[in-house]
Amino acid sequence: MRALLVVAVLLLAAPAAASGAPRISVSPRVVDHAATQTVRGRDWPVIEFCARTVRIRLVSDQNLVTLGRVRVSDRGRFTFRWTPDDEHVGAPSSWRLVARMMCESGKNGSPNPVRVTKRVRVRA
Repeated sequence: MRALLVVAVLLLAAPAAASGAPRISVSPRVVDHAATQTVRGRDWPVIEFCARTVRIRLVSDQNLVTLGRVRVSDRGRFTFRWTPDDEHVGAPSSWRLVARMMCESGKNGSPNPVRVTKRVRVRA
């Protein structure tokens, strides 16, 4: 009986522990000008040492464009939509989409940002 109880507790705790590191998905990965790209985040930290906002940027070898900020839900998720235009992205090219949340170390308060990147491509 005792072993059965221990197994049941471990099975109930498994989904929470299996959530893993923060991640993002981008759809579509290759986006046309004037089309909408959706960025979804999952498993982002919701703790006292982290801000509740994620900054979304496009980064290339020569450029850095801040697209905006999005609030993380109580479940550690977010959805951000943006449309490439000449103001943000001039010519067709490959970019790194970077999602970053500012966090602090729980020990000494030093910066400990959480950052996730995905490769995207903008077409003409």
